[in-house]
Amino acid sequence: MMTQEFVNLVLIHTKNLIYDESKFKNGVKVPHNGEVNWLDAKQKNELQKRQIALPLSDLVIPYVDSLVQSNNPKKEESEEEVKQEVKQDEEDHESSKKETVKINSSTYIEAPFKPEEKKPLNLKNAKIVSPLTTVGNLPYRRLMKTLGADITYSEMAFALPLIQGSNSEWALPKAHESEYPGFGVQIATSKNFQACKAAEAIAKLTTHVSELNLNCGCPIDLLYRQGQGSALLEQPNRMVRLLKGMNYCSGDIPVTVKLRMGSKDNNPVADVIVKKLLKEGDVAAITLHGRSRQQRYTREADWDYVSKIGSIVQEYNADQVEDKDARDKRPVYLIGNGDCFTHEDWYRAVNNPNIDSVMIARGALIKPWIFEEIEAQQYIDKSATERLSILEKYSKFAITHWGSDEYGVNSARRFLCEFMSFTHRYIPVGILERLPPKLNERPPQWKGRNELETLLGSNDANDWIKISEMFLGKSSDSFKFIPKHKSNSYENTENSNKPVATEE
Repeated sequence: MMTQEFVNLVLIHTKNLIYDESKFKNGVKVPHNGEVNWLDAKQKNELQKRQIALPLSDLVIPYVDSLVQSNNPKKEESEEEVKQEVKQDEEDHESSKKETVKINSSTYIEAPFKPEEKKPLNLKNAKIVSPLTTVGNLPYRRLMKTLGADITYSEMAFALPLIQGSNSEWALPKAHESEYPGFGVQIATSKNFQACKAAEAIAKLTTHVSELNLNCGCPIDLLYRQGQGSALLEQPNRMVRLLKGMNYCSGDIPVTVKLRMGSKDNNPVADVIVKKLLKEGDVAAITLHGRSRQQRYTREADWDYVSKIGSIVQEYNADQVEDKDARDKRPVYLIGNGDCFTHEDWYRAVNNPNIDSVMIARGALIKPWIFEEIEAQQYIDKSATERLSILEKYSKFAITHWGSDEYGVNSARRFLCEFMSFTHRYIPVGILERLPPKLNERPPQWKGRNELETLLGSNDANDWIKISEMFLGKSSDSFKFIPKHKSNSYENTENSNKPVATEE
């Protein structure tokens, strides 16, 4: 039986495809060295059959609902809507238990963990990679840790498939040991029942999670129509209930939230929401993307508004220090997000006293060494060979993660091509006529300083496949690649109305 190390060695040096027939036939997947937060088939099956006890969730729905109603007599939802939501949650909750638990006014419900009682987060001036769909996979995050990232996040996971034991969904919280501490799991949901169960399941079944993040900013229409993602910006009371439920059920894992400015242009609501979250949400950190849902990823992010929200957070933190009854509380972090592409962008934000750090998304995809530039406080003109070595390292991590059989190599190739659908947009700083480069500007056609540099800048998917063959062997004739994401989001282009679903 060949060891994984031997297979990888042969693969890299011969450039030929290794086909492990026994692994492919049996479909056996065992944890690789260094990967954590694995669930075995038995655990997933028990989740699917509701055989894993999640007792904290059994109490949280009525607790949170009563707490929110008592603190918020005027809500954006009518009393009848609240009752209907609670009724639906209770029906879902009861169906998940073998024995009915009767909860009445005399039932004692233990108060949730306070944020200061949970594991501390260290986000001040941290180098943070945003949650990213498709491209923010384990090999990419592992690569970013080698390039200076401090904090990474899983791809967005849906709460319902998690509590149903879905194989594909539980693949998302997996992480490499190098990511911890500093690894966050992001979930999306609009239901208290799902949020509580998912938070408790993650806390109970995983070992290397530093924070749980609720997605309240994803602009994708599918999520919005289901009341998830940025739809929660229109229902702040529901958002508070979800966060309180997660906080109660996540044990010592702190809960954070990611927002946008609002749903519609020219109608930002994040200031109202953030004040509410600070007072009632029990969040350890708030990340604000300086765009509305309607903007998606077009036009520049509004960092003045991010700073305004940061001032609200810092004022709240200062008030807590003055309040002797609240001095034990940890300060809430405010993380800015949007259009960070250079070290100058990063330092401009973190030097603002209202902003604790910056979360980087597309900038870390197009220029993966951005954190090295931040550390050096200067532009780094990576040679084509150095950039190619980054892709080679990603390929090695991808083979380690997905395997070296036919399925694993094809998966590694596909995700490497997804990665290159962003990296090809980088224009070497040494040939730029002016600085700084802008993330949303469409660059003119350019020619590299050598043939390899020109190849790395090609927007032809066939060239990306050609580059992948340098590390993963020749691709099969049947392999075709179509990028899942439209990687460019330049303004005033014929495709600017199409969605770009990169950041969560």
